[in-house]
Amino acid sequence: MIENPAQWLPGLRRAVPSAPLDEVFSCTAECSGPPKIGSSAILRSHDTDGTGSLTVLHELDSDTWQPYRDAYPDRDVERYLAVLAPDFRWVVPAERLVEGLAAYSERMRRSVADLPAGVTVYLDFRFTERLASTDFASERGIARMWGTGPRGPLPVRYTRFHTIARRDGGRWRLVVDYDAGEAEESEYEAADGFG
Repeated sequence: MIENPAQWLPGLRRAVPSAPLDEVFSCTAECSGPPKIGSSAILRSHDTDGTGSLTVLHELDSDTWQPYRDAYPDRDVERYLAVLAPDFRWVVPAERLVEGLAAYSERMRRSVADLPAGVTVYLDFRFTERLASTDFASERGIARMWGTGPRGPLPVRYTRFHTIARRDGGRWRLVVDYDAGEAEESEYEAADGFG
């Protein structure tokens, strides 16, 4: 039995601490609570160069976050790895580790292969900062990992992430995933969802 969800997939993205949501986004009278993707608050926050960053954020969701999230319960590691650029780097300061795509891919394949039968892992993301131009993006937030097993629900794990993405061949791919530690449920709840 897996007692610690950290054993599920060592590659779960985490990242550097980021500013509180209200310091990143400004919400006007037309929105209540944290702004959601598609709200004018996000467009004003991110479309500083007139590039239509709201469209860019939707593309990022479609090209990276949605396939990544959907791959986990299906144990489809190749689908997840397809969102990574050939020059991808995974940075884990706590382990003094910088890993390239080949080593990271091997780690992820082993992690998925080592999941016990009957365990299903789910993953979701919320953002505290999303900055994008037409070809580069920096996104920070909180990931939530949870699952089910033969004996019922498994513990929930929250981690911070900071990723850098680049438009590559007409689609977005993650170039850097900076992993810096655990987060609290309250941080996840305060952050902005996607989709």
